[in-house]
Amino acid sequence: MHAYTHTEPVCGLVILAAGASRRMGHPKQLVKCWGETLLNRCLRIAREAGLDKGVLVLGAQAARIRDSLPADVFPVLENADWAEGMASSIRCGLRGLLARYDQLDAVILLVSDQPFLEPGLLRDMVRVYRETGKKIVYCRYEVGQGVPVLFDRSLFDQLDRLQGDTGARPLIKAHLQQSTAVYFPLGNRDVDTEQDLDDLMLQYGKGGPPPGIKSVPDA
Repeated sequence: MHAYTHTEPVCGLVILAAGASRRMGHPKQLVKCWGETLLNRCLRIAREAGLDKGVLVLGAQAARIRDSLPADVFPVLENADWAEGMASSIRCGLRGLLARYDQLDAVILLVSDQPFLEPGLLRDMVRVYRETGKKIVYCRYEVGQGVPVLFDRSLFDQLDRLQGDTGARPLIKAHLQQSTAVYFPLGNRDVDTEQDLDDLMLQYGKGGPPPGIKSVPDA
């Protein structure tokens, strides 16, 4: 049973953007895609989804990335241990988030390099969490599964103990019976290399992706 009784769950947000973008060769957070940087697009979509209790975790080239951010950005945290991998940024982000907002029902972990992310997907995740009572809501791609992923407050301690570069996958695997998914078919289309970006431009042109990404509870 939830510790809180809100009509709508109060969900915090941790945007993970601390990586070194080694395959890209320069910060992919600053790569322009359809008229805005990948990171600024992610920040805008989070706001449009109604997620206003969030933090942004930076690491590699943090000062350069900070200079590109909009004035209304979420509080920015710098993860000094970013080289350890994704888990260190999750710990940094979660601790910073809870220091600011302690009455949260859940947290959504988000990365900045998924160009097909849409506000409706994030809203669907919160809705599915509310309606199913599951402790984890992850995204099922056309190929594979992963972020964004929502974790109930009861799992915060376990998130805070994650280690290494595997992110939260071990936690999802350990709690499959308490998990469900929304469908994010193009979630596996991230931007890790210049070729990834070229492929997006070739496929969709300067107009960007098709409007709206259908997300439904997993069968």
